Amino acid sequence: MTTATPFVILFPGRTGSTWLVSCLDSHPRVRAEGERLVGRRRGGQARWIRRPYRDGTRAGLAAAGFKTKLKDVRDLDAFRTILVDHGARIVVMDRRNVLKLAVSTINARRLHRVTGRWNRSRSDPVLPAFELGEDELRGVIAECLARREQVHAFASTLPLPALTLHYEDLLAAPEERMAEVLAFLDVPAAPLRSGVAKNTDDDLGRVILNLEALRTAFAGSPYGEML
Repeated sequence: MTTATPFVILFPGRTGSTWLVSCLDSHPRVRAEGERLVGRRRGGQARWIRRPYRDGTRAGLAAAGFKTKLKDVRDLDAFRTILVDHGARIVVMDRRNVLKLAVSTINARRLHRVTGRWNRSRSDPVLPAFELGEDELRGVIAECLARREQVHAFASTLPLPALTLHYEDLLAAPEERMAEVLAFLDVPAAPLRSGVAKNTDDDLGRVILNLEALRTAFAGSPYGEML
């Protein structure tokens, strides 16, 4: 029996992980699951993590895995041990523009308040532009930096094959990046699709009503050019 390539997608929020999972799961020989560790106790998490790897092999799939934020993992040492024992492949999601990452995080919270979901489907309307406070933006930037650092620090402790995907590259060349992911997972090429839509316009002028005031506030900082 051929073993399904085990994988895990590690990510801070708003880096394209839902889009990636949706695309991978549309492949006939891949099973990619979402954030199934949320709300599970320590022992339940350990049992669940092994399940997609075992079931993927039994189903004759080419690859099987899931995504998770590290904040949802109850026992990082046990998680590390399971991944190493299975020889899992690690996909790390990242985003170079931290300021847009922060704006996307804030906008996702707005979406959640309205719809109860963190990601917009293609049938959902786009949220209207809003005013963004400087203090709120600075606080969320700090949150995003800490989460990015946690993901990279944890991934660096894993003696396993790893692939880093940047949100900007997925946006610019989705087919090329997905081909790279399939090759990394030893999965044959196939047409992929996703039902996930972008929630935050890449043109922040269409998202933030007081963009010019924020540009003035952040002028001279590393984030000024990102605005």
